[in-house]
Amino acid sequence: MKNEHFSAIWVIIIGRNKIPDTIETNRIYRLALASNTKDAYKFDKYAWKNTRRTPYPKNNPEFVKIYYSCVNADKKKDGRCVKHVFISKVNDLDVLVCYFEKRPHGNCRLENSHVFHHTPASTIAQIDELVSKMPGATAYKALVATNGDVEAPRNAAQCQYRRQKYLKNQKITCDEIKNLILLSYELNGFYKLLQPQPEASIVLMHDQMKQQFANLLTKTKEIIPPYYDTTFSLGEIYVSILGYRHVMLSEKPILPLAILMHDSKRELVHERFVQIINHELPDLHKKS
Repeated sequence: MKNEHFSAIWVIIIGRNKIPDTIETNRIYRLALASNTKDAYKFDKYAWKNTRRTPYPKNNPEFVKIYYSCVNADKKKDGRCVKHVFISKVNDLDVLVCYFEKRPHGNCRLENSHVFHHTPASTIAQIDELVSKMPGATAYKALVATNGDVEAPRNAAQCQYRRQKYLKNQKITCDEIKNLILLSYELNGFYKLLQPQPEASIVLMHDQMKQQFANLLTKTKEIIPPYYDTTFSLGEIYVSILGYRHVMLSEKPILPLAILMHDSKRELVHERFVQIINHELPDLHKKS
């Protein structure tokens, strides 16, 4: 391979599926990657800045050439140490990686550059899956035991960061709370209870349905059986529905009357729901 900045004897090392732990300049590493490790050419122990990519050669391109400049110990881009990556256009799993010093003078060398442990995307995906179920420290220990040093996370702090990021995404934001309150104002008469603490619970009852049920109580002497289908999961919340049989219709269908949305299965939540229903429909017990 020709280098316009630097003439040397290049040594080609083939048959690898990843960058070795110790790399040298004036080396070409030919990687045979797998479909789930297509980005393995990015991961060595140094920090790099991607500067550009071009077809190579220009006239009849057979590769995509990616240019990287080294990030030095001051965490600044230093173009005197560079890495070139050639990805075959025929087979993107066939990759050449070249390391060299762009000029024969100067004090920028790989061993003086900023050491940085890149984490493969596959490992990041494993971290994200585990931290959704367990603390970051536990996830780190599990991945080190499973993957070993090569595919392990950078450190325990990385797993803890991913855990905090996951927990943050699960939290209700101020905007979401405000939107919920604004929605309750717009749907005035539909929200009978909007309680975030100590246990989140929402009671919904449409005024027209409430009035229809109240009219039914006065127009029939039949017993109106209530039905309470309680506590089935809807995503991360539970939903309980209070319904009744409309005895004045020929098919006597079961219609919904009120809905309880809650985040726990505790009896206290259901007791609060019953209190709301008794307040809204004080004559309910006379026909049930």
